[in-house]
Amino acid sequence: MDNALRVCRDKIVQAFNKHNVKYKMIGGAVICLINPNRQTVDLDFEVKSGIDNLNRIIDALVDCNFATSDDLGILLEDRFNEADEIPNNVQIFPTLPGWSAANFHIDICERLHDITYDDLGEEIFMDNGIPIVIAPFRDILRMKENVGNLWSSEKNPRDKDLEDIAFLCKEFGFKSEYYSS
Repeated sequence: MDNALRVCRDKIVQAFNKHNVKYKMIGGAVICLINPNRQTVDLDFEVKSGIDNLNRIIDALVDCNFATSDDLGILLEDRFNEADEIPNNVQIFPTLPGWSAANFHIDICERLHDITYDDLGEEIFMDNGIPIVIAPFRDILRMKENVGNLWSSEKNPRDKDLEDIAFLCKEFGFKSEYYSS
């Protein structure tokens, strides 16, 4: 993970923690915590649905100076569905004072296909003294196996997902139909 993304991750996680956002970091950013060779261009967060959590997310992102509350409110509230749930995926491209345009983004998801916040376990991973709420590595493996391409309902892991699956199987002794030792 490059330094700009790490700074962004630390800033958003601290703000999420401060505002009691119900979140779990998922995806490649979690793999980066234990594999220094893994690179990513985004931060993926699965969040609990509901208007209260949405408001905490907006407050946290405003604290990070990523955008104004009006901009974020319009972006996120426009994407709400009738059941007051956060949509499948909202992308935020942060701009930080003194930085050029960010070359990474933040994905905030209420669900990835059929995997919701409540379907995932929860662990605290300490990095640089910052507690990060993550989905457990076994759940990350399951997501990598089952989600694959976000834009397709088919089970079709991308090359990067297959690399992550192999890494997790080697690191933790997990079994996967996509990896044989």
